[in-house]
Amino acid sequence: MANKKGRSSIKGEIEAGRPSMLTKETHDKIVYAVGKGATYLLAAEYARISKETLRRWKAWGEQFESEFIDEKMDSMTAEEKKTYLEEISQLERYKYYALCVSLREARATDALALLDRIDAACAEAKGWGAAAWKLERVHSYTEKRVVESNIELNGKVANFNADMTNMTEEQAVNLYKDFLNSLSSQEGDL
Repeated sequence: MANKKGRSSIKGEIEAGRPSMLTKETHDKIVYAVGKGATYLLAAEYARISKETLRRWKAWGEQFESEFIDEKMDSMTAEEKKTYLEEISQLERYKYYALCVSLREARATDALALLDRIDAACAEAKGWGAAAWKLERVHSYTEKRVVESNIELNGKVANFNADMTNMTEEQAVNLYKDFLNSLSSQEGDL
């Protein structure tokens, strides 16, 4: 059943309208840029499409995956999966699913390459900062490090609470020492 834009959400095929801008060349440009660590906005600009278009293609690919891959293939044998994938690869919307798979793989490959650089730089004890920065910001591999501590001094409790996510170990230790020093100087106030 086609919607008002002529697209069929049941069979995953586009029945009418202009041809998709997702060509092999556009697909490859987007995947290349994301594989280099570009944001989706930058990858879209590199491929000469809008970020909204890329977002829509990803949404269609994820919808295709949930409708045709996740729910259908769980109970299939390996041979049935192979035949099924060959059949659905002929559907128009399959290319959006293929883009999603390629984007996930490109991001993971970039993250692993950065982790390799960090490992190598740590072994040499130099030059890991830029790779760590990129890994943290592009791939969001950062855990918030919030330190909370209650310190009792002369029967009164003081609370230390600090976000140390972007601090070096030395900076974190110095912050905690400063807190302790301020407590001892204010001992009478507690």
